[in-house]
Amino acid sequence: MRTGSHRWALAFLLGACAKAPPEPATGPAIAEPTLDTPSGPTSIDGGTLRHVADLGQPLTARIAFGEAGVWWHWDGERATAFVDGVAQATTLDAAALLAARPRVPADAPLAIGETLLMATGTRALHPHVVQALRSDPPPYGYEHTSTTFSADGALLVITKRWRPSRCCRDEDAGPEPPHQVATLYDTATGTYREEVGAHAPVVIGRERLLLSGVAAVLHNREPTYPLVAESMHYLRSNALALGVGESVIAAVVLGPTPRLALYRARDGVRLHDWEGPPGAAALAFHPTHPLLAVAGTDRLELWRIDGPLPVRLAEAPIGRAPAALVFHPDGHRLVLTGREGALFDLDLHEAPADETSSDLTTALARPDPSIPPLHAGTRVVGLSVEAGSVHAWGTGGGLYTFDRADGQRVRSWSRVVDDDELAVAGRAPVFAVAERTPRSEPRAEPKRSRRVELIDGRTYAVSGTVFVDPGELAQLVLSPRGTALAWSIEGDHVVHLQQLGGGARLDLSANSAGVEAVAISPDDTRLAVANRHVTDNIIVGTVGATTAKKITTDRGVTRLLFSHDGARLFVVDFDGKLHVVDASTGRGLGTFDPKAGTSGELLESPDGRHLVYARHAVVVLDARTGAEVSRVAVTAQVEALALAPGGDGIAIGDAQGDVRLLPWPSGATR
Repeated sequence: MRTGSHRWALAFLLGACAKAPPEPATGPAIAEPTLDTPSGPTSIDGGTLRHVADLGQPLTARIAFGEAGVWWHWDGERATAFVDGVAQATTLDAAALLAARPRVPADAPLAIGETLLMATGTRALHPHVVQALRSDPPPYGYEHTSTTFSADGALLVITKRWRPSRCCRDEDAGPEPPHQVATLYDTATGTYREEVGAHAPVVIGRERLLLSGVAAVLHNREPTYPLVAESMHYLRSNALALGVGESVIAAVVLGPTPRLALYRARDGVRLHDWEGPPGAAALAFHPTHPLLAVAGTDRLELWRIDGPLPVRLAEAPIGRAPAALVFHPDGHRLVLTGREGALFDLDLHEAPADETSSDLTTALARPDPSIPPLHAGTRVVGLSVEAGSVHAWGTGGGLYTFDRADGQRVRSWSRVVDDDELAVAGRAPVFAVAERTPRSEPRAEPKRSRRVELIDGRTYAVSGTVFVDPGELAQLVLSPRGTALAWSIEGDHVVHLQQLGGGARLDLSANSAGVEAVAISPDDTRLAVANRHVTDNIIVGTVGATTAKKITTDRGVTRLLFSHDGARLFVVDFDGKLHVVDASTGRGLGTFDPKAGTSGELLESPDGRHLVYARHAVVVLDARTGAEVSRVAVTAQVEALALAPGGDGIAIGDAQGDVRLLPWPSGATR
């Protein structure tokens, strides 16, 4: 194998990351390996994984490599030497290990005594950091679970787990602190920087602290963005890796069907997701090539990630899932750690290649598709977009209008509402707001009708009023043009449709007191209602008709939307999948899976060619085939979605009160 031959392919990545020159090393110098550089660029077209040995003792990921097949495992006090996978009887202390001139992977510095060993040399650790690394468990309080250094050795993250006292408990002591936390230290000064709630695994780079796969905390940039979709409970990752010049994040996305996923590190945009080995539990990037090693319960796989789709180059059976994967700095050897570790040799097959950019190069160089977020209260629950303005309703503040050109707030109107008391038209700047029920209203008195006001987003003036039935609202929906209103009351099986301006009215039974979703057709003549039944869970009624159409879907329904021509009905189920149904016959026309979370927001492009689904990502799909056109990561869970009238932009509002404007994906017609 010719090592280092793909450094040309990663030059654009390393240049983009712009590493600062390493600090002067102290202590023993680390000899750089001599690499066999080929005469021209090559590409990887295959590889083999050869099992060398099973390791007879439990290992952590704290490993350093030597010459001629020798490597060491450091347990915090002593180092055990391994020769071709066989443990040696003699162990080394910190001084002896450093004198043996060990090497560590470029992304995995190792603390040996009071010295930090890095790929570029050694550095003395600050006494405060040495003290922080001591993991003697206290009788109660926090105990260490892992320690992780950044590649340049500048930052240290220590994760701790709360360990309450076993002997006694003060009932008046109050609630226990967070179960797990991650503490960040500056290794040069020993100063404590911050502490955040976290669960392992933890990966740290020059700018990014990745916590458990749910979020990536950026130290030098904003915002924080999610890597993994959420449901009612957080879906976490049991494996994370940061590689290819710290430009790509790999994660095992947990869920009903665990998958592997690649994300662009600077903004969280998902590049690929695919099915890996069963029980994938450990990831590692190759040190010099765009390759990803993945280990599961019974198989080790090697994937090439720089093409249009990930390609599996090699695989080998293993006894059980390891705790971690550690590459030799040259990339020719792979150590699997855990209770049953193993050692593999890697041989790569290389072929001449031209200088053209790879798909990964293009994806990483693509500019960030968003502008800095606008802020609209504590939680955005309603959005509308015009040619020059964005109107956003935040639950903590009221209605805000922003200029699309510069993002400046133009005007605002303070009016606090709950999310079930607000509706917005899909294609017009019209908001429907229900008056709040007085908290002091005596229960014995008959409840009065509630007033719903229609607010013009351009002027903030009340353009109409509708009186609805008394009681708590279960559903409040505006038609796409803002010219019809539908509502239902908690505990009532009837959904009401009222055409505004003195138009017709339709009262449609949902056949259930639990109304899950409501949609109005673009011409205001049809109403679709979803209930909680297993069969006949969608009812479609028409103004003036005496009968209604009943439709059955395989799963419960969370959202309904009529197509722009009213001919089709889009149904979002409990799993976040989209079902396309003929609105007249109920015949199923297709099922799409945007893979962006459950209970998402859904809109159709003005020309009907695309669907936009948003929850934990903003996904544009072809409305006929379901093919994914684009995907953009979001800063927080999406609560509101709107499209510009000309189809030239997408607006999203999230649970943190931020509004982001995204351009329509390039190359997609609109």
